[in-house]
Amino acid sequence: MERAVQSFWASRSVMKRRFLERDVFSLFQWITVGFALRDGLLAAIKAYLIVRYDVEAFDRAIVIREGIGWGITILCMLGFVRISKIISERENRHHST
Repeated sequence: MERAVQSFWASRSVMKRRFLERDVFSLFQWITVGFALRDGLLAAIKAYLIVRYDVEAFDRAIVIREGIGWGITILCMLGFVRISKIISERENRHHST
């Protein structure tokens, strides 16, 4: 726990170096793609349902959009958890050597 707190309070330059490491940075990029896809997908689904079902689509759209939104958000959160684990593992290896 102490190392987690130390990482949390690390300087900006140290955190920037950690975040720009190849595998961590690529996870950040995939998370960003996930958020962008979520917004685009939700807008496309909303437009499709309105064109296909007219005003009656709003109830259906809400349920579908909420499900997709939560699903992609959970995937993005798992990405953040993975980033945290990668950084923590590297910190542990660094401190044990």
